[in-house]
Amino acid sequence: MEILLGTILGVIFVSIIVFCFIKLNKNTKDKIVEEKNGKLINNVESTFPDIQIIENNTLAPLEKNKISDSSIEHSIAILDNSISNSIMVGKNIKNATELLNNKRAFFSATKKGTENMIKINGTNERIGTQAINGKFNKQTKFLEENRLIQSSGKDALLNAGFSATSMIVGQYYMNEINNKLDIIKDNIQGISDLLDSEFQGKLGQIISKMQEIIDNKVEILNNEYSRDKRYNEVLDLEQSCTKLLGQANEMIKNNITDENIDYKKYERQTNEIYKWFSRQQILRMLLIKIGDLRYVLSYGNETSKLSHTQYNYYIKQINSVNEELENWHKLMSKKLGIDTKEFRRNGKFYTIKKNTIGKIKEDWAYHKLNNDIVALIDNQSNIERLIPYTNKKQDDIIKIQKYNGKYYNLLNE
Repeated sequence: MEILLGTILGVIFVSIIVFCFIKLNKNTKDKIVEEKNGKLINNVESTFPDIQIIENNTLAPLEKNKISDSSIEHSIAILDNSISNSIMVGKNIKNATELLNNKRAFFSATKKGTENMIKINGTNERIGTQAINGKFNKQTKFLEENRLIQSSGKDALLNAGFSATSMIVGQYYMNEINNKLDIIKDNIQGISDLLDSEFQGKLGQIISKMQEIIDNKVEILNNEYSRDKRYNEVLDLEQSCTKLLGQANEMIKNNITDENIDYKKYERQTNEIYKWFSRQQILRMLLIKIGDLRYVLSYGNETSKLSHTQYNYYIKQINSVNEELENWHKLMSKKLGIDTKEFRRNGKFYTIKKNTIGKIKEDWAYHKLNNDIVALIDNQSNIERLIPYTNKKQDDIIKIQKYNGKYYNLLNE
């Protein structure tokens, strides 16, 4: 009896071991197959903002912000037709619901439930985007939920509406970047006499590459290979921009080290600082826009703070250098008796003049300052402190205006 009982227990124990081994081996194989097929998905959250479509036919939008590309118009129309006017979309990116297990999630365009995914009229198909290995991927067409589960089972991850929203957000920010680039180009033209050919060529190369990406935004945003390639190019532009910006900051510092100078040298150095200060401001604006472009090309996989890491680092440097510059001007103004409000300064024999001809007319005791140097001193003495990017999203909401059946970006000017 004891032998029989022992045999039974031994068989049970061996069976448990075999079962666990088979189960473990099966799970491992399943995981390998899933990873091999690119199906192993993490539950990810896009850092893109939400979109609000506002229909307003009374307030005419700016023509330069009109969305004229048919692909982008179509993406907006998909969202516009799937929700009521003025209801925010993009919640689909945040409100994930498990579909089948903890490795697979789907997002709907208006509320939880695949029945609310974006439907292609006249078909049983829905529009969505797969997120593979924790990264949002290319646009895909899916069948309705019941057909999908029947035909695909547990191999489907749906992220409905993301492709449309990412396209809209991407073109929105590229529109804003393009507008800002026009301003930067005008600023460069305005100080062209202060730029040597090498420096101007480097600025031109950065802007030209950014313009190329903006001008081909639809093709790039719709193509994962092209998007990733341009993202890497933007990192190179970022590096070029920060090198030039670091040089500008260093040259400003070099010109404010000497405090024992006369007025003529002070004026010469103020003019030299103006050259590098102008470059600093242009490069700072460029670096912001490069960060914005990096944010767009990351396709929702990178926070705004991360995209602007270099900008955040360099504005600390800019703030520090500009604070030193302001203090230098205050010290020199005190030493040289400069009064920018009265457009005058102390000169040689000021004390004698003050007690002689200055008694007749006060201004006769001073040297007059011309308007240009006063403008430079004031400009370099009242510099705005820059604030870093700290948010995950560039904006919580971006707004699209629907005006007489057409769509326009409502940019934050």
